[in-house]
Amino acid sequence: MARVTTPSEAATPDPLEDAASPPGMGEPISPQTIIDNMDSLAESSEIFGATGAAHCSGYFLGDQSLLLFEDIARHNTIDRIIGSSILRTMDLSRGMICTTGRVSAEIADRCVQAGVTALVSRGAPTGRAIEISRVGGLTLVGFARGHRFNCYSHPDRILFAK
Repeated sequence: MARVTTPSEAATPDPLEDAASPPGMGEPISPQTIIDNMDSLAESSEIFGATGAAHCSGYFLGDQSLLLFEDIARHNTIDRIIGSSILRTMDLSRGMICTTGRVSAEIADRCVQAGVTALVSRGAPTGRAIEISRVGGLTLVGFARGHRFNCYSHPDRILFAK
């Protein structure tokens, strides 16, 4: 099977080749928490609200936003969350990162390496991001808009009604 890569993916090592065993699954998540946190992210995004030209990402513990960053580049918002969490010695496995940007393989890999156990996006994940999330133990949610979302990996962590 041939693998097609984007220029940025071609320049990075293959995270699946060096994949560690998946981290602990983290805290269970209710669908309503996902919806509420994405709403909170949208309401808090001042630059996007004013210009429509920025991405926003936040780290949430339950329904509380602990870190929030905006930037033109979606990767930078994730990097700023991870960097801030290191400086503050925060455990990212307990909550979730919510973001407005599309989830690339690089973003999924950064989250797995940082111990994030849940990543929720308004946008779509790439196929490679889904693969990395499955192997790395990351619950990956995409197209989280309104009262709907798609779960691409580790749906057992989301507390769906039976």
